[in-house]
Amino acid sequence: MKTDQYVEALTLMETHLDRLVQIYHADFLMPKIRKRLESFNPNHGTSIEKVLRKLNLTDVEISNVPKPSRAQRIRRVANNAVGRIAVGIGRLFPSNEVERQWVIEIFQATLLQPEYVRAVARFRPYFSLQILLLDIQERYDFSEEYFRQLILDRSSILYLEIKKNQNLSGRHRYRLPKVNRLLRHIFYDVHVAEELGVWRPIGEQMIAELDRLHHGDDGDHYNGPLEDYRERGRWKCPLFIGIRFFDIMVSEAIDQNIQWHMWLYYFTDITNRICRNYYIDPQKVNPNYEFPTPYSFLLYEMVSTLCNWINKVRELPAEQENALLKTVSLQHQNGNPIKSSILVLGECLRTILITENIPARQKRYFGSIVLDLYFEFIRQDALSRYAEVLRAVLVAGGLYERSSERPDYLGEIIKVLVEIDKAHRHDEDVSQLMHIFVHRFIEKFGQVRLSDYVGVEPWQEDSIRLSSGNHAYVVEILGNE
Repeated sequence: MKTDQYVEALTLMETHLDRLVQIYHADFLMPKIRKRLESFNPNHGTSIEKVLRKLNLTDVEISNVPKPSRAQRIRRVANNAVGRIAVGIGRLFPSNEVERQWVIEIFQATLLQPEYVRAVARFRPYFSLQILLLDIQERYDFSEEYFRQLILDRSSILYLEIKKNQNLSGRHRYRLPKVNRLLRHIFYDVHVAEELGVWRPIGEQMIAELDRLHHGDDGDHYNGPLEDYRERGRWKCPLFIGIRFFDIMVSEAIDQNIQWHMWLYYFTDITNRICRNYYIDPQKVNPNYEFPTPYSFLLYEMVSTLCNWINKVRELPAEQENALLKTVSLQHQNGNPIKSSILVLGECLRTILITENIPARQKRYFGSIVLDLYFEFIRQDALSRYAEVLRAVLVAGGLYERSSERPDYLGEIIKVLVEIDKAHRHDEDVSQLMHIFVHRFIEKFGQVRLSDYVGVEPWQEDSIRLSSGNHAYVVEILGNE
């Protein structure tokens, strides 16, 4: 179909949508009368004998059930007769089933076709809001394709509304003004987003974009200089728009007490792929910049967004269901998006620290963001259990404890701790965390190998001095090599 044909088809659909939905549900007097009369069908009922047999009772046990009285038997015969008459009369009324099948075919030929949905996203983007409200099965597949088309088109209303939706109210909660009709429609009552599963097309398309760049032969512009990406380029970037989409969605889910993680676990897969694609050409990019490349800025956005979600627990009511922490272990608690955010944050930091192509300065920067969050939480009684979750995932090196067996992860996080802000230098919490990581490293890989990551020298009888650049830290070691 040509563009003008799609526009005409959309106009027709928009004009007649209410009538089509009415036919879809057989929402007319005659079909309603038929349906009501058919409900008197005596065969729709279940006899007491059938119920007892389903309970696996023996014939003897069934025979012990009191027999119905003569009046009950007469009433049952009369009801059956009336039911059969009602069904017979009902069949004289039209069912509209043929017309309903036509409408189903119309919906499937339009709402489920990518070309048609692309036309909706481009030419009638807000017509979709009517479709997403419909009580029809086809709306779920339509929603999936619609949001996929929105993030594919960098001039779509998704990009426009997210750029216009930067104002916050309270602790990291975005305002959803009426002018941003799409975002308000799916997030003002975030149950709508949960029911439609809007995270899936956005997350999957972000993954597809990163895979395309990885396998492409044209180079990866996200590894180029940052230039004006932070000020302008990000608003036309599907990766940044996807991150911000998740940010608005998960923030609302936390504040609206949604007991589901809204699949923020997509951040793990996205971080893995960004780190896989990450490469700095020192001839083109200065690795010492705060954000040398768009990829480095995107990693920052993901880490800081996860921290913002976690920080929201500070202002939530203590009894709010989706913030109640059942256990400080690494066990998933899908009804608690804040704990899920902590687990994902640990996974993301692990991936960043073990990625060889990411410069040391960047690793230190991201590591310090996460560790500062831990030190803030551990000092507050109301937040200390969440700090224990964060410590557990950091010590384990992610959700599955696989990185606790890797010298590169342990070595890199020890290096971050050595170089941490001087304000924490003699803090007991830092010392305890450093002690855990250093002892785990030495126990598994030996003290000599630790020197691959930081300077190591004996210090008094039972201690070693760790150094990195101008920073140093003394750690007590018992039985060191």
